[in-house]
Amino acid sequence: MKQHKRVFLYALISVFTLGLMGCQPDSGVDGLIHGGYIYSATDTTNATDTKDIQAVAFDEGKIVYVGNLTGAEALVGESTQIIDLKGGMLMPGLIDAHVHPLLYALFSSYPSLQPASNVDELIALMKTYEKDTPSSNWVIGFGFPIGMFSDDMPTKEILDEHFPNRPVALISHHMHVWWLNSAALEDANITAETADPQGGFIHRVPGSQEPSGILEDQANFNLIMNNSRLLPSYQTMYRQFQAIFSEMAAQGYVAYMDAGVSRNDIALAYYLMNKFGLIKLKGNLAMIVMPDQGVERVREIATVRQWLETDSLRYDVAKFWIDGMIDNRHAYMKAPYENTTNRGQAYFNTEIIKEYIRAAEAEDLNTHLHVIGDAALGESVDAFSELSETMSFSKRHYFTHLQVADSSDIKRIADLNLGINISPSWARRDLPSSNGKPVDLNDIEHAIGPRLHNHRLYLPFKTMYDSGARITAGSDYPFTTLNPFEAIEVGMTRQYYGNGSTGPIPDAIQPDQRVSLEHLLRSNTIEAAYQLGREDELGSIEVGKSASFTLVDRNLFATQPADIGKTVVTMTIIDGETVYEK
Repeated sequence: MKQHKRVFLYALISVFTLGLMGCQPDSGVDGLIHGGYIYSATDTTNATDTKDIQAVAFDEGKIVYVGNLTGAEALVGESTQIIDLKGGMLMPGLIDAHVHPLLYALFSSYPSLQPASNVDELIALMKTYEKDTPSSNWVIGFGFPIGMFSDDMPTKEILDEHFPNRPVALISHHMHVWWLNSAALEDANITAETADPQGGFIHRVPGSQEPSGILEDQANFNLIMNNSRLLPSYQTMYRQFQAIFSEMAAQGYVAYMDAGVSRNDIALAYYLMNKFGLIKLKGNLAMIVMPDQGVERVREIATVRQWLETDSLRYDVAKFWIDGMIDNRHAYMKAPYENTTNRGQAYFNTEIIKEYIRAAEAEDLNTHLHVIGDAALGESVDAFSELSETMSFSKRHYFTHLQVADSSDIKRIADLNLGINISPSWARRDLPSSNGKPVDLNDIEHAIGPRLHNHRLYLPFKTMYDSGARITAGSDYPFTTLNPFEAIEVGMTRQYYGNGSTGPIPDAIQPDQRVSLEHLLRSNTIEAAYQLGREDELGSIEVGKSASFTLVDRNLFATQPADIGKTVVTMTIIDGETVYEK
């Protein structure tokens, strides 16, 4: 820590007159934190009532004392590091229970398309990027909004006019849609004879089977999983990994779950970076299982786990994409999309889900199910409900996103003792991408119509908490903000962070689904620790647990909801080691 934070015994006496003259030099604890509000996340009935907690002491990476200042007297030695909150707040180290460091490292390596607002600007950006891309590589840009094209998706001919020879690919802001030119389709061997993969779509020229240039979901995932030429160099990926984990520490995170690792070589890269101390945060990896891979992929994950897992990096989650996204109308819905008969599609049916859950339980793996539409959720819960008649669940199974959800299905999740992972920042009117350019919810409204406002369906956070289900929170970065306090503000206000008001706003997305600060803090701490299987070491401030903390510049419980997003992290500590200090 910075030298000015190393305040010795005489300074503590002069400031607080604690009468610690009797302490023996060098016999004290490693650190003592005091001088602000301390949120322990241990009291589920009244988490704000912690007046008796004035200080927290830690030694050798563990919490050894939680109590008043008087009780800290015998713990302070000459070398004890005294950390003054200066009226701020200490909380358990924050946990991001659904984030994509790998995808950040991948897609941030590609030039951004976010500055573009129309096709001409997209082409101009790609022309610029072409000049800087080695001739043997694909020219790739990331981040165009699907809403730019309304109901008509673009075609390869638009790109062919400007890029007749080099493979070119444009990736949407949520990565579920790729737009390719003819050279890229040829290089990837995608032809009229190429069948749609299970859970994916190759758009065709009307009246034929010729690819039109648009790939969706599993079709583009297959592309990148099977073609290493699309990946940046390992040196570039390494630099981006370093950048994202440094930024996560700066945002107050001490642990995370990567919600989508598709390749075993990336799993190995994680292992090596962790082994050599390049990743300080504790991590769990959710390894992707595609619908056409079968239960053999689940068993393969268990094998990877045997070879690579350490206590600080666990390979213990199987991730299933049950459906697609709303804005490209592939989320699986109970009612058709607006002005269509299309309800989207489930990539896993109930029987396959049951087979995979049985395999995960047998292989000692937790699961994480991407469900966007209400039909996808309902049928996924059906699978667990049917399984529960013949087996009990020993592992931790979580549904994530639940963008459109029925309250009856949410209640069934609670009754089955399953969990829900939410991304609170999704509930705002505008959804900025990682660089702040907004993707308006009009795209969602255009797809599903008045149901977004007329029923309690859209990201019903309060209904989720009221159900009694275990609720965790994740950023879903890089697709939304990494800042946990901006996300918490949105969860509390249902407005874009920094809006400045928590009152009614025009076209607010179901403001009655706002939830409390206490709920959201627990979802970012002790509940997230439970999802990761780390509740015995992380998630609350208790004696014996890891000395992993997030320190901020204000008492969140004394802050207006509309100002929560302005919170500044002043220090992040993991196992007693400062990994970030402002």
